[in-house]
Parts: sequence; structure tokens; C-alpha cells
Amino acid sequence: MWRKKGEIRLGDLPIHLQTPFTEKFAPHLYELFGILPAWEQLSNSKLQQLWRKIFPNEEDLNFRTPVGKVVLKLVRKEFSFFQCTVN
Repeated sequence: MWRKKGEIRLGDLPIHLQTPFTEKFAPHLYELFGILPAWEQLSNSKLQQLWRKIFPNEEDLNFRTPVGKVVLKLVRKEFSFFQCTVN
């Protein structure tokens, strides 16, 4: 199926991370989003801490690798969705 360049979807994550991302990681993201001041974004260090907590057996996030880039874009997409639903 055709999609725009740079459009990231959950299916771009490795298969073994897709369901845990949705079921375990995303709910914790929303908790963090909820305590951020409206003008702030989740820092990379907080994102890294959460990743280690939820995925202790995975490598640390490196935002220059394909997986790290996908995670970062998915988190930004979730944050944008969160902001739209809260406001």
C-alpha cells in the first residue's frame, strides 16, 4: 500500500515490539503526557527511562537507528493526539 514519505505507523516497529508498544508503553506515555506542562514535550531522557522500564531486555533507544526513529515519531504522534483530545 502506498503512503507518504516519512509517514510512520506501528507496523514499522519490529513485530515483537508492536503489541507491547500499544498495550504497555503507550499507557505509560499518556501518564507522562498528563503531568507535563502544556508547552513542554517529553524529553528524550524521560522517554529513554520509560523505554528501559517497559522493555528491560531491549537495547536502549538510540534515536539515530531505524527503531529509535520510529519510536520517536510514534511518541510524537501519540503526544499530538493526546493534546488534541485534552484541549
